[in-house]
Amino acid sequence: DIRSINKKLIRLGGFLTIGFIAVAPEALMILSPNSPDYWIARYVVPPVALGTFSQYLYTNYVNVELFHKKTPIIAVSSCFAALLNYILNYYAIGRFGYVSASYTTLISYMALMVLHFAAVRFILKEKVYDDGFIFASLALSILIGLSFILLYGDEMVFRITRYAAAVLLLGIFAFANKNDIMYFTKKGLAGLKKKLNRN
Repeated sequence: DIRSINKKLIRLGGFLTIGFIAVAPEALMILSPNSPDYWIARYVVPPVALGTFSQYLYTNYVNVELFHKKTPIIAVSSCFAALLNYILNYYAIGRFGYVSASYTTLISYMALMVLHFAAVRFILKEKVYDDGFIFASLALSILIGLSFILLYGDEMVFRITRYAAAVLLLGIFAFANKNDIMYFTKKGLAGLKKKLNRN
């Protein structure tokens, strides 16, 4: 049961992450319409969003560590990831600029995920989740998410292509999860109808 629900949540998280990446350029324009100098920050969004997704994924393993009261593992892993992030930032930011900090953050979160996975599987000897699915989901999300950067150009053709790709991914996601979507839609409509009848 845990694995089944966890997979659904991961698929949703990956889809939302890609969705945020797809609309990032226009979102920045809306948030700062009179400050076009800030629009270049769109290139920071994909690795930051993917880093947040990685963070969500590794919390699954952290929950197992907390269940077993192995908090020292969490502390050691976090310290290692923080040190890695510091070292990468030290060497990258001066050479490649502030955008590289978003990629070092993504790498650090990925490293943290691997550390927590290793702790759960090889130290605690637990196999709660479908680890292959988790890692494959992250890899696919990174591949798709970073590919969207190629469509961040200002020309209209880039925007049309980017949104066409986003709509295609939405269609694939909806088809793959049609049963769950129909279930929650019916539950939502039933709840709304019940609420209206009360009023």
